[in-house]
Amino acid sequence: MVNNDLAVWRYDTSGKLDPYFGIGGVATFDSGEMNYGQGIALDHLHNILVTGYINVNSNGNLVVWRFTKTGSLDVTFGGNGLVTYDGGHFDGGYGAMEDSSYGVLASGMTNNGTNEDMLLLRYNQDGSTDEAFGSGGRVAFDSGRSDYGYALIPGPADSILVAGSSMLIMNNDMVIWKFGSSGATDESFGSGGRAVYAGGYD
Repeated sequence: MVNNDLAVWRYDTSGKLDPYFGIGGVATFDSGEMNYGQGIALDHLHNILVTGYINVNSNGNLVVWRFTKTGSLDVTFGGNGLVTYDGGHFDGGYGAMEDSSYGVLASGMTNNGTNEDMLLLRYNQDGSTDEAFGSGGRVAFDSGRSDYGYALIPGPADSILVAGSSMLIMNNDMVIWKFGSSGATDESFGSGGRAVYAGGYD
């Protein structure tokens, strides 16, 4: 069966593929299914975090891969270099980051059967789910529209900022959510922990 492999390229400072990374500058992953990488970040050891999804029976599972700086899957993460999240419908990852406690966070979306919720996940350094974060390692936001978390960065006092969108039919609003380090919504930010820009189509 023909499928898509995840690929990560590394270039040196001159813009040439790094021959010491992966094979000829390219690291790949083949699950036997369709693999998509949509976000990338570095951790404190210069490992590479990639988030995206694997399409399984037309249903996407969110994935976080961790590659070493030489392009090999880091088997100390999740036992085989990756962790997956299956919410029962389609789940996809867009953003990744490491926090100050070396936890791995991924933002994206999860389909609740009606629409898409913004999704934020936290894993421990070894890839195990951080059960103390949010509800069982998971935070979801449902506005009743389609909500997506595309990117995330650390904020002040170990807070987490997620940037994304909320969409109703063809009308997109830009959204920034703010969470505490435990995954709790920061109610002091914007309105109910989120700031929204409604410019018509954002």
